[in-house]
Amino acid sequence: MNDDLVRIGRILRRRRQAAGLTQRQLGSRSGIAVPQLSRIENGLVDARISTLLRILAGLETPEQGRI
Repeated sequence: MNDDLVRIGRILRRRRQAAGLTQRQLGSRSGIAVPQLSRIENGLVDARISTLLRILAGLETPEQGRI
């Protein structure tokens, strides 16, 4: 496993959990399948920038604005 991918996955998981979202909810918001979110959070895949941007957009709330 690539340390950078693991680190990115941990950050995304913490952000999702801090937002109070399940992977299913984030998947619905971002258009990313739950298995893919799981692989990204576990550092098992090298996600495209466009995928990461969709995840970040899914983590946004009206109160927070852009991440």
